[in-house]
Amino acid sequence: MNTVVLVHGWGYDAHLWDAVRPLLDPALPVVTLDFGYFGAVLPAPTFPEETLKKAASGMQRKAPGAQRPRHTIQVGEEASTAQRGDAPAQQLIQRFPSPVLAVGHSLGTLWWLAQSAIPWRRLLSINGFPRFVATGNYAPAVAPRVLSRMKRQFQREPMAVLAEFHARCGGHAPSGSPNLERLAAGLDALGEWDGRAQLAARRSDVVALAGTRDPIVPAEMSTMAFGTVEFIETTGHLLPVTHPEICARWIERLARA
Repeated sequence: MNTVVLVHGWGYDAHLWDAVRPLLDPALPVVTLDFGYFGAVLPAPTFPEETLKKAASGMQRKAPGAQRPRHTIQVGEEASTAQRGDAPAQQLIQRFPSPVLAVGHSLGTLWWLAQSAIPWRRLLSINGFPRFVATGNYAPAVAPRVLSRMKRQFQREPMAVLAEFHARCGGHAPSGSPNLERLAAGLDALGEWDGRAQLAARRSDVVALAGTRDPIVPAEMSTMAFGTVEFIETTGHLLPVTHPEICARWIERLARA
């Protein structure tokens, strides 16, 4: 089985995947990357059996077996934004000698397509996109003026912007202290990174999951960007939180394919 590497989106941290990881086969090696938007990553909480059963929503639990190591790697800005040949990127590559199953949420998908130096075999995009802002040949997408306004507001009132963003996504803010410098760099990345060429070259290796009423990435944008999309009837922008059992099923399916 491939190592699974989970990457969160802007405004979140590695705990975005806390409801997904317990549902995965214990034998599946899983690594979570964290961009440090909210400081050091704390250990994932232990979920009661009742919580796991409810989250699974009928998903068959896996029998106890050999537990593969699962850990989080804190990715510094120099590694998350490095070009593939740079030293920080090479150091990250060395942790993954074989191609991985890449899983990205929102900006995490864009990172895999436009920036990541880690070799991947398949990519599961969840609420994701190959480019965030619209251009003349990429629409409908987020208008550049909308992102520019958000960046200006973030400079003046970062906590208010975060609060509004998390409310629109349909979830709570991470518990750590926000690293405003890294969050600002993430907003820049949303406006600058473009993974359309990589997506075009590897379209058959990419599966996209999206919500029908996502307020951040509308269904029309997902369809335009990926063509074929597995839509889930839901509001919000947080499928790993609201529908962890579906995310886990797709991760296991692709990891074994």
